[in-house]
Amino acid sequence: MPTPVIPIGREAVIATFGDLRHYSDDKRAWERKVLAMRKFEPRNYLRYAYDTSATITKIRAHFGVVDVLMQCLVDCQKAKVPLSRLKYGGCYAWRPSRGSTVLSLHSWGIAVDLEPGENPLGKEWVDDGVMLDPRIICIFKCAGWFWGGDFKSRPDPMHFQWARGT
Repeated sequence: MPTPVIPIGREAVIATFGDLRHYSDDKRAWERKVLAMRKFEPRNYLRYAYDTSATITKIRAHFGVVDVLMQCLVDCQKAKVPLSRLKYGGCYAWRPSRGSTVLSLHSWGIAVDLEPGENPLGKEWVDDGVMLDPRIICIFKCAGWFWGGDFKSRPDPMHFQWARGT
């Protein structure tokens, strides 16, 4: 499947990636319908942000964006972003957005968090050698991802999503 055009707004997300509201009583059916898994080559394994002794060997995301997500993560490694600055916080998670009852774009598997411990929700990004490596931001934005560091109301520098205006 070709990578979908980036939807603008919640209704466009639903039209592009599916209406998960019909699956609120059967999350597993939603996961079977829309998620795909990709395995990293051993040389591209990542560290898990919440337990850096754990290795990320595969990712799971919406089938429409899983390949572009995988390519961005591999491209970050090719750009020599140190693994200590490329910790994977996760993509798919059936949950509401923080501080809301509306389901997060993570519920569709079209959002990913990187370096969450160093890039907390609400903190403005600065290029200080600790927050998100600027090469990561460039690679993801150049591939079409919208970066949470550009959110107007509440920055979320750990976050990238395959949607705008949500």
